[in-house]
Amino acid sequence: MDTHAFGAMTLRAATDNLRGFAALFASGPPPLYPHLVLGRSAFEGTVVCEWLSDPQVDPLERIKRGLCEQLYSAKEVEDLNLQPGSPSRVDEWTAVAQSFGWTVNLSRSRPIIDVTKRPRLSDGIVRLVGSDAGSRIGDLLFSRLSAVDHVTWFGLQWAIDLEGASTEQLSRVATVVIGTDGAQVSAIGFYLVRALRAAATARFDLMGWHDAQWDADTQQAMSLERIFAETYLRGQGVLP
Repeated sequence: MDTHAFGAMTLRAATDNLRGFAALFASGPPPLYPHLVLGRSAFEGTVVCEWLSDPQVDPLERIKRGLCEQLYSAKEVEDLNLQPGSPSRVDEWTAVAQSFGWTVNLSRSRPIIDVTKRPRLSDGIVRLVGSDAGSRIGDLLFSRLSAVDHVTWFGLQWAIDLEGASTEQLSRVATVVIGTDGAQVSAIGFYLVRALRAAATARFDLMGWHDAQWDADTQQAMSLERIFAETYLRGQGVLP
């Protein structure tokens, strides 16, 4: 039940973040950074949701995945000392895993049960968007969005047009254009909608929820992906 419940919650979180991404462009001046932070969270939600909801895994593997998430959460609470004096939830969930005869490894940032662990997010993005296994799109998307989230120079300069400023100017004071690139937003939107559609499909496959409304929503999402793709390609001069 915990695995199924968290699969639902992560899909809701991803959907809510993507809704927030879109809402930022609904009125007023376009954002510089908030949509990128929301995009990062949305990608993480889709990857975890699909991992928990994968209809192809057997029940014991699904239990392992749910326990990994419980341990991850409990370990965060314990490391931050948010509930001092209370019984250790880490010990509790470790005991549950061990009762199945499984080995628990807490030495990494994300717990491992036998060989089961939360997937690397960049790899999960590649899988969800349907790219080839060797594609760098997951690294390029998630690393760049993470750089914005962590307010690094690499990330923040995404909103700055440095082409008009010389190296000498940049070493002192320069006037540069700051703004949001529509083609860039369309590219990120394309991958976000595609990843969300793939995660939701896994969830609906698992739960047996397919119906006419789901088919219509899927077609609408695919139409939005095409719009994003065409907008990006026009911005790159590929389409008229």
